Amino acid sequence: MGFIQLNESLYTIMAPFHGSGNVFLNLLKGDRIALVDTGVEHTPSDVLQPALAEMGLALSDIDVILNTHAHLDHAGGNGEMKKLSRASIYLHQDDLFMANSVQAQVEFMTAPLIALDFPEEAVKERAEYTIISTGQAVGADVLLSEGDTVDLGKGIVLRMVYNPGHTPGSVSVVSNSLRLRRTWRRVLK
Repeated sequence: MGFIQLNESLYTIMAPFHGSGNVFLNLLKGDRIALVDTGVEHTPSDVLQPALAEMGLALSDIDVILNTHAHLDHAGGNGEMKKLSRASIYLHQDDLFMANSVQAQVEFMTAPLIALDFPEEAVKERAEYTIISTGQAVGADVLLSEGDTVDLGKGIVLRMVYNPGHTPGSVSVVSNSLRLRRTWRRVLK
């Protein structure tokens, strides 16, 4: 099974990347369906599409994509999702520079290696991996700010909490729904 159903509205999908890494995507079902993060470039077709099929859904059923930040493992699948779904991409405005440009993503991902004087070969490898995993730069349809909300219907309203650091535009997604909060609290224990 490609997903874990946590309750009637919340699913978690584990998306492997770069050999041993994983990113966890969350699917929320209200009247509209939201996907939190899209993984790397190939995640929508290789991981998400089969998981959704098990749920009786398709990529075209996704209405909203909420990116927690613009790193390639969380937003690299945005380009493929734009082609295969009707979803609008939501992203904090401070990460838009990476969503708009693969080169900006490469510079962001290699800057720490350069600053720490890593060998040129390591910087080159990171740049190549970033290009492959980032996919196509497609920007964002909706720019988020602190406190913005996304109403999915059926009592599920998601609020964005701005928490820069990992990237300039990192956000956490908080739900007003008691059943979602209780489920997330159980999962985090």
